[in-house]
Amino acid sequence: MSTWDIEPGGVHGVLNKTAEAGAIPTFTGNLETLETHAASLKTTASGIRGTGRDVHNAFQELDPVKKWDPKALPTDPEATHRLQEWLAEDGYSLFGVEHDFRGADLSGADFTSSWFTQAVLAGVRLAGVSFYRADLQSADLTGADLTGADLVRANLDEAVLRSARLDGADMVKASLHGVDASGASFRGTRIMGASLFRVDLRGADLTDAVLSHNSFRVTVDDATVVRGLTGTVFGPVTVFSGESSRELAGAELEAWFGERGGQVEVIAPGSPRSRAGAPPSGILHFHGGCPVSPCRSFSF
Repeated sequence: MSTWDIEPGGVHGVLNKTAEAGAIPTFTGNLETLETHAASLKTTASGIRGTGRDVHNAFQELDPVKKWDPKALPTDPEATHRLQEWLAEDGYSLFGVEHDFRGADLSGADFTSSWFTQAVLAGVRLAGVSFYRADLQSADLTGADLTGADLVRANLDEAVLRSARLDGADMVKASLHGVDASGASFRGTRIMGASLFRVDLRGADLTDAVLSHNSFRVTVDDATVVRGLTGTVFGPVTVFSGESSRELAGAELEAWFGERGGQVEVIAPGSPRSRAGAPPSGILHFHGGCPVSPCRSFSF
């Protein structure tokens, strides 16, 4: 007869098993203690199973980007194919450079760090889309609906935003150099720490928008709405009235905003307020011409 020592949960016993085939093994230790530990192990195992089930269910309830589906696909077959490829692949950023997305409804998508350089997004519905750190340089967004979009740190240099709707969008630290935003709507938009250089805002609506320490070398006219506009900017601003234009800065610019229902403080370059509230994250702004082409802002 052979014996083995076993230690179930620290309980010592001897399992006797005769050499004959089919014989029933017997345990000669303290059975009561063994049963107590066995019950404890069952409880622990049940808890582990329950935890695993909870984790599995939690993951199943998550709504990852790849579960998002466009409400309408682009008319262009190549853009549709690219979008469908992106939805099916593991890659996170969409490479939509030079694609034509017209006719699509991409509301609610997460295009974080995606590439839409020179893409055509005219008239596309992009409500609630995340373009965080996305590259939209030279993209055509004419008449696009970007209501509530996340454009934080987005590159919109040389983009076309004519008649686009950006109401409630978040444009913190966005870069807009050489942008045509004439007739666009920025109602309630957060434009903070952003760089606006040679931006055409003639006929634009900035009602209740919030500015904060922005480079604000823009063009406005009598049709530009600034009612409820608040915050701080670095000027100057070019104001068109009919065929004539003039450049306003400092107190004159503040008065221009005030006469139209805005409360905007114009910070003079080189002032203590300017240094204290300089655009964050080391963004350099070139006010008298840019040393590279196209003119861009640089983070370091």
